[in-house]
Amino acid sequence: MNYDSRYLGGNHEHEFWQQFDFRFDADELAFLRHGFRPAVIPGGHDFHTVPYWSEGNGGYVPYMPEEQLTFVTLEIRGPGGATNPMVFDFLQPVMLEAVLTNVSGQTLQLGDFLLDPKSGVLDIVVRRVQGDGGNLPPALWVPLMQRCRAGEAAVAAVNPALLDTVANGQSMSRNLNITFGAAGFTFAEPGEYDVQAVISIHNEQDNRNYIVPSNVLRLRIGYPHSRQDEEDALVLLREDVGYYLMLGGSRILDRARADLEAVLERRSKGKMLPIDGVCANIVRTMGIDAGRNYLLRQ
Repeated sequence: MNYDSRYLGGNHEHEFWQQFDFRFDADELAFLRHGFRPAVIPGGHDFHTVPYWSEGNGGYVPYMPEEQLTFVTLEIRGPGGATNPMVFDFLQPVMLEAVLTNVSGQTLQLGDFLLDPKSGVLDIVVRRVQGDGGNLPPALWVPLMQRCRAGEAAVAAVNPALLDTVANGQSMSRNLNITFGAAGFTFAEPGEYDVQAVISIHNEQDNRNYIVPSNVLRLRIGYPHSRQDEEDALVLLREDVGYYLMLGGSRILDRARADLEAVLERRSKGKMLPIDGVCANIVRTMGIDAGRNYLLRQ
C-alpha cells in the first residue's frame, strides 16, 4: 500500500506518481520469494507482525518530517527501577516500566494513553543481540489487541479534566509486559536483547511526526538450568498459554489453566509461594482471573 499524500512530507502527490515505477522494490521481491509461507500469503500471519513490516524505526517514519519533543523524557526500566543490563531467568516474564517525566519547567497536562502500547502511540522495539556483534534486524513488539484511542485523545485535547496534571520534574509511569504479543513470545530464545520505547504522535495539521525516544535497555535471558526447565518450556511457550497469561486468565482456555496449575505444583513442590518469577506470574494471572466477572451466554 502506498501513501502518496505523505510523499516528501505531503502535498506532493503529483511528484509521487511521476516517480512511481508500478513494480515491487528489490527488497519486496526478495521477501515475497523467500519469506515464510504464512508471512507472504493473505490470511497468514496477523498484519504488522511479520519482521519485514517492522524495520525497527519505532515511530520513525522515513518519508515524513519528524521532530523530537524536548519538554518530556521517556525512560524504560526493569524491575525495581533497574536501568543497567539485567538478567531474567529462563521462562520468567519480562515486565518493564515506562516512565514519562516532565522537564518543561512548567506544569503539563498529559494523558495516560501516551504510555499504553495498545493505544498505538507507544512503540516497543526489540533487537536480538548476536555474540559476534552482528545484531539481528529489530522487530516491533505488537500487543494482542489495540484500543481505539483517537476519539479519547481528541476529547482530552478539549477537556483537560481527562488528563493527568504533571508538575515540572514529576513523572507518570505504566507497567509494560512484553513477554508475549501478536507475533508470539518475544524472548523465547536465551540470549541478549536491546529494548527501546518510542512515543510517536502524528500531527495532521502540519503533517509531522513528533517523537520521544527512550533509553536502550539491555536484557539477558538466561539459559535453562535443568531438564525440568526444558519440560516446563513445552507448556509455558505454547500459544494458548501465552494468551492466558497476557489476558489475565480466560474461562475458555481450560487446557492452558490446567497445565499451568500442574507447572505451578511441580515447581513449588509444596513450598510457600512464590518460588520464582514463573510461579509468581502464574499465581498473579490466576488471581486476576478469579476476581473477574464473566457473563455466560447459552
